[in-house]
Amino acid sequence: MIIITFMLISNGDALHGSATYPAFESNYPMSILMAITNMFVERLESVWHLFVSPNSRLFILYIFSAGALAAVVYTKQRPRRDWSVRPFLSYCLPLQFYRHSSFRLDFQIILFNKLIVPMSWVLQGISLVWVADTTKKILAMVWTQAPISITWGLSQQLICGSVLYLIYDLARFVCHVFHHRNPFLWRFHSIHHSAEYLNPFTTFRFHPIELLLESLTILLFVGTAAGVIQGIFGHDPIGWFEMVVVVFYFRIFGFFGATLRHTHIWLDWGPYLSHVFISPAQHQIHHSIDPKHMDKNFGICIALWDWLYGSLYVPKSEEKLHFGIQGDRPHRGLLDALLRPFADVGNKAFRSIKRSLAIEK
Repeated sequence: MIIITFMLISNGDALHGSATYPAFESNYPMSILMAITNMFVERLESVWHLFVSPNSRLFILYIFSAGALAAVVYTKQRPRRDWSVRPFLSYCLPLQFYRHSSFRLDFQIILFNKLIVPMSWVLQGISLVWVADTTKKILAMVWTQAPISITWGLSQQLICGSVLYLIYDLARFVCHVFHHRNPFLWRFHSIHHSAEYLNPFTTFRFHPIELLLESLTILLFVGTAAGVIQGIFGHDPIGWFEMVVVVFYFRIFGFFGATLRHTHIWLDWGPYLSHVFISPAQHQIHHSIDPKHMDKNFGICIALWDWLYGSLYVPKSEEKLHFGIQGDRPHRGLLDALLRPFADVGNKAFRSIKRSLAIEK
């Protein structure tokens, strides 16, 4: 009942801060039923949009593009005379992967995050625009001069949009690193790394708490930077930032193999380009349980942050990888995956407090 009530009052878009509320008529029970039905249909549509929206890693055209890239990889690994459709499909879609409990948990987490606690409900009222406006007001207290007058043409807009995209990518990198370095945050992020077989659905295998923290980090980084740009130059760059994200991160990155990041298909971009962008193979290395791969390649798209942080790993050739988390028991199901991190964090905090009290004595 709490979830249903939350759904009724919290429908909206986190990025733009818009909100819609059901209009209750005199027939209150029917209004409640219609509102619940509309919310449920809307959430089902969000699942469908995973496959039909160009702003999703699972967009059908990105899947076909990934299949074409997989065919190139497959052809390089086998003589052309041995190439046939059925072995190729078995190579791309191994049945043992999709029959495994790890895949079922991937799908269950997607449904939970999409149907029950989408971030647009949790972050209702917080948006990039709100953070940018707040930053601009704070900046106005110390920046008393008029905005710097520059010609705000296409090139300046693209530059500002691209700068904000770099900050967006940096925000995700920083959040990712913190989830690995902090033992409390790691318990939530470990759900993503506990996948024993990678598949495109693993892209969305995240605990809601991690999704919330990442969204807040992005809002803080990008919103603050946008507010500074508005305060100094007097122009709003958020629209161009969104355009760069859509064109570069989703369209270009999507068509050039982003879907293969969470698969077993090794797509390496070579020693030079892999120092600029994180390849699918590099992200697979990030999931590897090999000790030499631990805490490598945190980056989402841009490799610069890993290079500066000292965590960039560029493979010289294809490496044999195994995934999962050593020494940690697999999740028994959705509830275990969602609740175990809270139990682990509580136990760890209790032990820390107990040790502190023992030291004081």
